[in-house]
Amino acid sequence: MSRSEIVQAGLNAILENLSGLEQQFFEATTSRPRHRVVLDDSYKVTLSKEGYTRSGLRNIYYTIVFTKNDQDTGEGLNFYVHNPSTDDPSVNRKAVASAIKYFLSTGSTITMRDVDANDFRDV
Repeated sequence: MSRSEIVQAGLNAILENLSGLEQQFFEATTSRPRHRVVLDDSYKVTLSKEGYTRSGLRNIYYTIVFTKNDQDTGEGLNFYVHNPSTDDPSVNRKAVASAIKYFLSTGSTITMRDVDANDFRDV
């Protein structure tokens, strides 16, 4: 089953905005920034950095939430960036872009993704 048009539009909007987002979105830190895109009068999509784990398998946890009239549509997505760069946030930004592109290429039953930032070092 393919993703709804509004989810596809929201993912594309977030993807287009990635290059302009604050660096703290992609830093391996515990900051929790959010970025909201208004798609029309009733739909919004929010990319949130929900956390960072330094012990064991290091990762940054992100969510993408879609709302209509400020109510969650239940079409949310989650992903982890494993082994995030602690000195080059652009590596982590590439990993985030990869996760979003993955969601754009998959059906609505896929709601979770793990991405390894090591795949984007020196790319």
